[in-house]
Amino acid sequence: ECLEAGMDEYVSKPIKAEALRAAIDRVLRAVPPGPQTEESNEIGDAILELVEDRRLLAELASMFLAVQGGWMEELRRAVQRNDAGALEQAAHRFKGSVGNFEGAGLAARLCSELENCGREGRTSEAPALLSKFEIALASLCRSLEKLAREAE
Repeated sequence: ECLEAGMDEYVSKPIKAEALRAAIDRVLRAVPPGPQTEESNEIGDAILELVEDRRLLAELASMFLAVQGGWMEELRRAVQRNDAGALEQAAHRFKGSVGNFEGAGLAARLCSELENCGREGRTSEAPALLSKFEIALASLCRSLEKLAREAE
């Protein structure tokens, strides 16, 4: 969809430095040589430094850990109320954030399933998925807490 909408490249979450570097290189090769290319290279290098910066990743992890509890409550309330719209929105928010972290595939997949349940009005399936998601999220949070501690 993104490429069809006119984007030059797309890198899916979790963003891996090699994939980002390859996408930036492809875009830069398509740009005519000149001063703009040098600036683009500097921007590309800065983005790669951010992706590879463990302190930044730890900061993102800390930010996620700070908000995920409230998001989880929203998700639980949506499931308890059988509110398909709220379920879709809460699961979508989680999916986008969880997708930032490599190794969170199960949690991201479960978020996607919860989001689809909400979108399609299949709220009766949500409690079982929510239980699985809570387990996957707890595992992810333990890993993120360790990452945040190691970066201090």
